[in-house]
Amino acid sequence: MPYALAFGERPVRQLRELDVWLQEEVLDELEVLASTPQRLVFRAISPGAVHDFTRRGPAGTHYLFLTVERDDQREVIEVLDIGHHFRPTEQ
Repeated sequence: MPYALAFGERPVRQLRELDVWLQEEVLDELEVLASTPQRLVFRAISPGAVHDFTRRGPAGTHYLFLTVERDDQREVIEVLDIGHHFRPTEQ
């Protein structure tokens, strides 16, 4: 059974700042993580896990970073932060 997703105010705001197609990509990626939470890698230097992925758009590459915490008792993945960096295609 997949884990539930929980969002605080900050990641909701960060999600809304993205283009609509990128919002959908982030939500799709989170759905994959919720269905396979064991994919999340936790490191001692951070309280949560950082899951990163890229998507190519017409003008360049979008690098996305999802900081999440996994609560195995409640079966919830809480989204803490959504980072985004855009690198334009070189002409």
